[in-house]
Amino acid sequence: MDASILPALGLGFLLGLTHALDADHVAAVGTLVSETAGLRRSSLLGASWGVGHSASLLAAGVVVLGLRLAIPPRLSAAAELAVGFMLVGLGARAIWSVLREKRLHWHAHEHGGARHLHLHAHGVSDRATHDHNHPFPLQRRPFLIGCLHGLAGSGPLTLLVLGTLSSPLAGLAYLGLFSLGSIAGMSLLSGLL
Repeated sequence: MDASILPALGLGFLLGLTHALDADHVAAVGTLVSETAGLRRSSLLGASWGVGHSASLLAAGVVVLGLRLAIPPRLSAAAELAVGFMLVGLGARAIWSVLREKRLHWHAHEHGGARHLHLHAHGVSDRATHDHNHPFPLQRRPFLIGCLHGLAGSGPLTLLVLGTLSSPLAGLAYLGLFSLGSIAGMSLLSGLL
């Protein structure tokens, strides 16, 4: 591999890091992280999402590089639509989770002689805590959501870069570094969330 490709590979890693900040990625992982306690678990969740995202992006990249194909616009649009439905579903699930965990009621009290009502919530969760270890920390749901995201949106745009690189090996190296950046960026972001 030619040394002149190194700046493109470095750019691939940096683009992968920033790719994790795409609004649809943050929305998806943010709803998943809201159900997770702890920095370690949240970071692993983000890494699982990133591995899924990278797996589908790498698979598509191998097909594009190996067969010299372009991703059909209809397939890209279908993946985008699927991501949209998934985001709506994740949002609905997050709202349902909050409503299920809280007992809402009106609460009356008085301030400075003025009596008023406001909505008040009490936690009613009696579910057991999830405090056991799993032998394989890669979580299935974030992984699958990441896979779908890897097929939609800017994933196909990333594959366009592959056509400008000097060789299929350089293209795979670019995708690998982009993927590592994406995994690292989402792991850091989910840990922060």
